[in-house]
Amino acid sequence: MLGGSGEGASQFHKQYADYYRELVALLVHKRDVNRAFETLKRSRAQTLGRMLAGGDLQLHTGAPKALVEEERRLNTQISDLAADL
Repeated sequence: MLGGSGEGASQFHKQYADYYRELVALLVHKRDVNRAFETLKRSRAQTLGRMLAGGDLQLHTGAPKALVEEERRLNTQISDLAADL
């Protein structure tokens, strides 16, 4: 992935996030709202991609313990069923 991983990716993102923000602001100023929106979406998608690739997401934060346990149980059941195939 562009920008590497770990600390290098974080520095890469910090460096280029400002450029994306400036580009979006410029496009809005020029009333090119469609391109501004597409640029913003691309920036956010890249950020999400880096988070997913780096395992930086904590999806269970704030989730009820019973729900997390149910997910684990179902994932185990899925794995067991897939192994039987």
